[in-house]
Amino acid sequence: MLDGIFARTSIPLLHRILNLTTARERAIASNVANVNTPGYRRKDVAFEELLAEATGRGFLSGLKAHERHMDVGGARLAGEQVPLEEVPGTGGAANDVNIETEMVEMAKTQLTYLVSAQLISNNFKALLASIRGRT
Repeated sequence: MLDGIFARTSIPLLHRILNLTTARERAIASNVANVNTPGYRRKDVAFEELLAEATGRGFLSGLKAHERHMDVGGARLAGEQVPLEEVPGTGGAANDVNIETEMVEMAKTQLTYLVSAQLISNNFKALLASIRGRT
């Protein structure tokens, strides 16, 4: 019965987002911990692709009403690839972790997590208000 109630809300999708952001945080933490490890290869979670799969939709894209408007969304939201940088002085066992990139990804992931947690909290508050008969 509870699964039926939750299925009508965004709680399952938000739960998935929280799990994905947690997995991405772990990958970023591993990258930061190994920033000086020779030969370490950067890890990441294909967050955008997995989210699109979970929602059953493609990526967001904006309507272009004039030829001078910028493209919004589409393939660019699929995740721009940061070119791998060679770390000088590692003698062929280059590490492809860029600490600045990791910090930016961490901030984005934390914001996504906080917004998702707030939205799931709001969903539970709305369910509780419905149960109590308040709006």
